[in-house]
Amino acid sequence: ARDAERWQVAHVALRDILGRRLGVSASAVAFALEANGKPRLAAADAPAFNLSHSGDYALVAVADAGPLGVDLEALKPVPEFDDVAQAHFAADELAALRVVPETQRLDAFYRLWTRKEAYVKATGIGVGPALARFAMSLRPEAPQLLRDDDDARAPERWRVDDLTLPSGYVGALVAPAQAGPTTVQDWTAPPAA
Repeated sequence: ARDAERWQVAHVALRDILGRRLGVSASAVAFALEANGKPRLAAADAPAFNLSHSGDYALVAVADAGPLGVDLEALKPVPEFDDVAQAHFAADELAALRVVPETQRLDAFYRLWTRKEAYVKATGIGVGPALARFAMSLRPEAPQLLRDDDDARAPERWRVDDLTLPSGYVGALVAPAQAGPTTVQDWTAPPAA
């Protein structure tokens, strides 16, 4: 029940944010699906958006030029840490993760995971084996796409930003390289009518 309520609040926030951006009521926001199943605004010239939620928080990314992807994760222990990393990270990412001191490894894991998820959402390539076909940097001071085995020019075309979030959360945004700066704003629910 708690997860269902969080999902509902995240989607209410999404509709409210997009409605404000479009100058319409939240109930008037119309969605469509791209060929890969990714939701988008129905209007042809509408801004791009993406949503992620975890724990008590949600992230909504909106940009005039898209596509874009955002991912948010609450930091919590991952019992199958090695199995998840082995199944979804590229060999160079695994090598970088293995040299991170044990006390910082979980944070590094989530930082890498959110960067990868945001890229998958921006490009629409889907999860699973595709996660190992591209590599993200692991260093906190230099988020970037290092390579994409299916697109040699991808690192030039995509920007990766780590987001400043409340303690206990990690998030990343992937947007076109020419996109403007990232800003994070708190959302306040509109007053009940």
